[in-house]
Order: sequence, then structure tokens, then C-alpha cells
Amino acid sequence: MHIPAEAVRTQYQSPLGLIHLLVLKHHLVGVWFDGQAHQPDLSRTPVTEGSPIANDTARQLTEYFAGHRQSFELPTKLIFGTPFQHQVWRLLSRLAFGDCCSYRDIALQLGKPLADRKSTRLNSSHLVISYAVFCLKKK
Repeated sequence: MHIPAEAVRTQYQSPLGLIHLLVLKHHLVGVWFDGQAHQPDLSRTPVTEGSPIANDTARQLTEYFAGHRQSFELPTKLIFGTPFQHQVWRLLSRLAFGDCCSYRDIALQLGKPLADRKSTRLNSSHLVISYAVFCLKKK
């Protein structure tokens, strides 16, 4: 995963552990738990404070973990992944809080009934992007 040079990273201490927020210009483009599998090398991405997008993300995460928020209103942008991955993430971003569906449901909605295993691998290998798209989606 290539991280653009102009991207900045902020760290957020959640009840579940440290979270890295990656911001590119005016969009949240990545959310990773520290040390999780399939996390990009963030060592060359500077940690900064004061990014309006990162600050707003941290505020909304705090509200979410306190039980006061069920949807997020953040400017997100998919800069990682393949066209197929983007299709899956866009479809999943339409799920409401508490809704769920199977990978088979996803494949059928995409018109690709044999893609359920591919969807499973996609989401298990990009768990953090899943978190950003599904949990931190725009309302």
C-alpha cells in the first residue's frame, strides 16, 4: 500500500487501543488499529496534531465509544484497493448501524454470485479499511 507523501497521520487512543488516522488533504483515507494485520508501513508518515479532519474524526469516535453516536459524518475517500474492492466497500457503506449481511448477499447484490469468497478475503485482509468505510461512513 503506497501512502502519498502529502498524507498526515494522527493517533487516537480508543478504549480498544491506539488507532492511526490517515488524512489526505480534506479526506479521511485510512483508519488502522496499531499493529493490526495488513497495516501499511506508517513509519514515514509524520504524526501531526491539529488536522481539522483528524480532530473531527477523533471527536466522533469519542462520541461513538461513549454510546452517543451511531453514524459518522466524515469526508472519506477510497485511495487504496482495487475497483472490485471499491464496489464491495460502497455497497457495504449503505448498511445502517446494526445491519448485517453475509458475503453471499454481497456477491449477489454485485451480480457476481461466485464472488462471495473473494469478498470474504477482501474484507479480512483489509479490515481497517472496512472499519473506516462501514463504521465511519457519511450519514
